[in-house]
Amino acid sequence: VDNASADGSLDQAPEAYPGARVIANARNEGFARAVNRGLRESRGRCLVLVNPDSEVAEGSLREALRWLEERPQTGLLGPRILYPDGRPQPSVAAFTGLAGLLAQVLHLGRWLRRPGLRRVTGRAARALGLRMLAEHCAADLAAGTPRSVDWLSAAFVLVKREVFVQVGWLDERFFMYAEDEDFGRRARRRGWEA
Repeated sequence: VDNASADGSLDQAPEAYPGARVIANARNEGFARAVNRGLRESRGRCLVLVNPDSEVAEGSLREALRWLEERPQTGLLGPRILYPDGRPQPSVAAFTGLAGLLAQVLHLGRWLRRPGLRRVTGRAARALGLRMLAEHCAADLAAGTPRSVDWLSAAFVLVKREVFVQVGWLDERFFMYAEDEDFGRRARRRGWEA
């Protein structure tokens, strides 16, 4: 789904991906609406949401699909996401509550980018029962260790089709951002693990 891009990629898509069906939006309809448009046209057992600027490592999608299909209660799977320089990009989180909103407003993420501070803050947050902050601090420290999380970033997430059937598509009232947390919350309520 091309969301009214202006970089010429729409013209290159048929040649670059000969078997792909291209859906071109006349205007930028927002992330959730564009993704839903593609999801409605899909036919697979598992569906992948992936940002267009992402590079998928060789064999990783096959491995993620295998891992997801071996776990009946797991409905969503997110891989470790790295910035171009190799640093881990936060891609999991606990559901946002008042503490989470406060952390966002105060831009605590910038302060927590230093690994030593993340560890100390994470331990303190766990001790104080501040689950969201503890989860944020642990997001890139437990890399390589599969674990259950509240929600996954839609930058790259693999989702079983049956989750969408039960939960519904992304909420199109979100133009961009927060639709992934909302979807994770709805999936969790229906008993799916991420």
